[in-house]
Amino acid sequence: MNRQRLFTALFVLFSPCLLPAKPQEPAPTPRLVLQITVDQLRGDLLDRMRSRFVEGGLGRLMTEGAHYTVAHYAHGSTMTAPGHATLFTGANPREHGIVANEWFDPKTGHVVYNCEDMDHAELGAEPKRGAGSSPKNLMGSTIGDELVVASGGRSRVFAVSVKDRGAILPAGHLGKGFWFSKDTGGFVTSDFYYELEPEWMRTWNELKLADAYAGLSWQLHSEEGTYLYEDDREFERGTRTLGRTFPKAYPAEPGRALYSALTSSPVGDELTLAFAVELMKSEALGKGEHTDFLAVSFSMADYVGHMWGPSSREAEDNLLRLDETIMQLLDQVDRHVGLQNTVIVLSADHGAPDATQRLSELGAHVDWVDAGELLKAANLAVKQHFAIEDSLIRSHVVPYLYLDHPKILELGLDSREVANVISTSAEAQPGVAHAVPRWRLESGAMPRGPLFDRLAASFNGERSGDLWLVPEPQWQLGSGNAESVLTSLHGSPWSYDTHVPILFMGPSIPKGRHHRPVAPRDIAPTLALMLRIKAPSVSTGEPLYEVLAD
Repeated sequence: MNRQRLFTALFVLFSPCLLPAKPQEPAPTPRLVLQITVDQLRGDLLDRMRSRFVEGGLGRLMTEGAHYTVAHYAHGSTMTAPGHATLFTGANPREHGIVANEWFDPKTGHVVYNCEDMDHAELGAEPKRGAGSSPKNLMGSTIGDELVVASGGRSRVFAVSVKDRGAILPAGHLGKGFWFSKDTGGFVTSDFYYELEPEWMRTWNELKLADAYAGLSWQLHSEEGTYLYEDDREFERGTRTLGRTFPKAYPAEPGRALYSALTSSPVGDELTLAFAVELMKSEALGKGEHTDFLAVSFSMADYVGHMWGPSSREAEDNLLRLDETIMQLLDQVDRHVGLQNTVIVLSADHGAPDATQRLSELGAHVDWVDAGELLKAANLAVKQHFAIEDSLIRSHVVPYLYLDHPKILELGLDSREVANVISTSAEAQPGVAHAVPRWRLESGAMPRGPLFDRLAASFNGERSGDLWLVPEPQWQLGSGNAESVLTSLHGSPWSYDTHVPILFMGPSIPKGRHHRPVAPRDIAPTLALMLRIKAPSVSTGEPLYEVLAD
């Protein structure tokens, strides 16, 4: 053996770097997983507002946890229901089936709300059947469902939100959801979860915390000169009771008008916090031998963004107040469970575009797409092309057009040709970038690239429509006269709607900022590894290795 070979052999034999590593003990499973969703929190806003956050709230999660700054949804239907479903299933709408907040069912001629279940009723309000009663439309399991199964039913899963879909979808099939009622000013649940409403819930509702805000007002959180965005913009829609300027007076008497106003202001998140804390205490979350799961969705950034726009003083003030609300939530979790026993995740269900009118004032050539004119032109194009008198568009439910297939069959027409004619007409309308026919989405006959990949990831053959309407960047497309009642509307596959933050914080999670591209569907499989359970059944996400200490 020559000298070089001898040296190599000795190096391999004695080098500690090449000896088998001692198996590392996995991090202990947490007693509680707290997953926070902020409705309509665009990914850039945390860094832009960081200097104004309190140290114990969002700023704490940013500095003491792992912060992913380049997280984008891999699907294009950037709405509340698909986003929440993706966060908790680890899948895209193609797999979990929640393709939009609503979709049209050609078999019944009915527009389906994502959480509706006619077989179940709300508990905690006057009995009524209809929307928002169960997770039956959600395909596949959630991370909470898997936790319940793995623990033999000993782990408990709860979800709280002002919005029904912000609670029902995170709760999954085996958890329990609670949401706010504008009829009662309290929280309700469904007889899908309980035969009778929990006693602690009834007692909390009897406190009538929402009524205490009657006659009060939404005041500015900070000194007026500290705000980036001005007050009172002419294009802001506001609400019926809350106008364009501060302070914003709440109705003087308890009732639906008051409760609706509260849920278009920071108070909605404050009530969500109070109810979630009561749930945590009453259900003794984190006190058992098995991990419990609490999902809290704060909805007010979405309502405020729609009414006044994401770049408004109202949105700015709401985020400052939400920061303090999250600080209080973390303090309560620390008091009752211990942050050293808790894994915390924060993300958002979608981002948001700036108001088109604001961008126009700054010099951008953008506007709302006139949905009425688009449909009129499409119908005319079909009639002229096929020499018929019938309309072949049956329904428009954002982002889809649905064709009248029985009529197309009756006339002996080819549905692909009809879709192509409508596509050509729609793409000729101002502000429409693409009108993608169903046959292209089904066959994959589309250009390659992130935009079209997002459309494909959202397409579910059972529920998606016949043409997907995609507005030009920064243009907004509503249903009917949406622009007359909303200042800003998300839902597109463009980056401002797909960009959200992802934050993890926990006792064994290394802190740091990560700028590699990731997706919110990665959260559920990451939690599955932490909890040592299998990923949700339809999950397609990739674990975020930076937060997995072992």
